Amino acid sequence: MINNSNIISGSQIREFNVKKRSSEIDLSDLIEKSINLSYNNKKDLVDLICYLNVGLRSRYSNFPIKREGVINCLEKIFGDENNVDLDKDIDAIFSMCTHSNTMFDSVTSFTRTAEGFIKSIGSYCDIEELEKIKIMLDSGLKLGANQKFLDLFIRCANYDLSGANLSKINLSNVALSGVNLSQTKLLIGTNLNRNIVYLGSNIAARNFLNWYDLMLPNFTGAVLNNTTINLLLLSWPDAYEVDLFFNHIKNSKSVLTTIESIDANYNTLKVELMMQVINWLNKEKINVASFAMALEDVFYNNPIYLENETIKKFSIDKLLPIKIELAKRKPIVFKDLEVKFLSQEVINLSNNANINNNNIPMQLL
Repeated sequence: MINNSNIISGSQIREFNVKKRSSEIDLSDLIEKSINLSYNNKKDLVDLICYLNVGLRSRYSNFPIKREGVINCLEKIFGDENNVDLDKDIDAIFSMCTHSNTMFDSVTSFTRTAEGFIKSIGSYCDIEELEKIKIMLDSGLKLGANQKFLDLFIRCANYDLSGANLSKINLSNVALSGVNLSQTKLLIGTNLNRNIVYLGSNIAARNFLNWYDLMLPNFTGAVLNNTTINLLLLSWPDAYEVDLFFNHIKNSKSVLTTIESIDANYNTLKVELMMQVINWLNKEKINVASFAMALEDVFYNNPIYLENETIKKFSIDKLLPIKIELAKRKPIVFKDLEVKFLSQEVINLSNNANINNNNIPMQLL
């Protein structure tokens, strides 16, 4: 038997002799229980079988499947009263979802046993569902991601992705609350490579960032002990791309809200990531005027950022001048934390013998 906590694949199922011939698999109990399921639960079972038919292929080892995770899926489908035979049921399911010959069997095909089981319980699954799962996994959850299969990805992993290299996987639409991401490697921003074709010294063609290229997970409730998260953004971005990266006031989310979604237990990580944002903005010489409100929305709602000298200097040098220009045209509103920040800066400046009215905080006041 394969250990509950181990990541499993089709090759292991064959190695441990869990894979059986169709005639050797006793599906009678599982069929009897499944026939009596409600329509929704029966559909959930078929979705699980679809996901396992594709996900157990060794090429998808970055998407861990664990015995305990699949047991939890079955418990949700069948309810507690049917848990007695789960070990027998799960071995039958693993067997029917594992192809005997991976060289000749298409990734987007059911085993004959799985196809016969689905029909025997009075259900149906279009082969296009397998194609959607393949596209989803091949693209690192970037394309074709159906929410039900995203949820199955997490549940089959038993909410534990610890130690995995997820740098090519887009977790933007995955519910990460309660998921263990400890010691993983992650990217936020985008995994799009900038390709530019030059004609002489002029740009003849370039690829552009789209919404589905963004990697903007919501880390709320995720376990991030010793997790490595790097910010990856495009060089030479245009105004539209900068807006996609940072303007959650205009869009539904941004790199800034992704960083802010990290729980307070990991404040050091949050500040490190925000430093990566500042360094990128300075390196690319980005004019922040179009998304200054988005930066203020994060900086002036959480004190951890302005406690960092580099972020504080960026706020004074880049954000306050924009506020000064705005104040010349209409009344402006300050957030509570912003008032405290400015007051402290004025106090600090008043103790400086070289203070003058050209200083940015003094200009604003």
